[in-house]
Amino acid sequence: EEIYVRMQGPSEFSITNSVMENMDLNPQLRNISVPVLLTNGRFDTMRGPNIRSMAAEIQNVEMIMFERSAHMTMIDQPVEMNDALINWWFNVEMELPYNQPDINVF
Repeated sequence: EEIYVRMQGPSEFSITNSVMENMDLNPQLRNISVPVLLTNGRFDTMRGPNIRSMAAEIQNVEMIMFERSAHMTMIDQPVEMNDALINWWFNVEMELPYNQPDINVF
């Protein structure tokens, strides 16, 4: 608990008096060079503005919001989450160059 409070503060809903209080890593996201899938739920504590600010910094990003989920989309909507992941991975793999023999696409 001591490390948690020191890093984040007394609650993840309000990061205050902590190491992370003034930390903004969004500019570092532009260094990501692989495809990214950002997911959140309509009732998530990770709100739309947070997701959109992260997505704005990532070159190859897709966002999916699950209508009946909070933060645990894989629990709240497991079928929809699995379908989304399957479709996303399939699309990512289809975009890969064909000259990579060690990669199998369905």
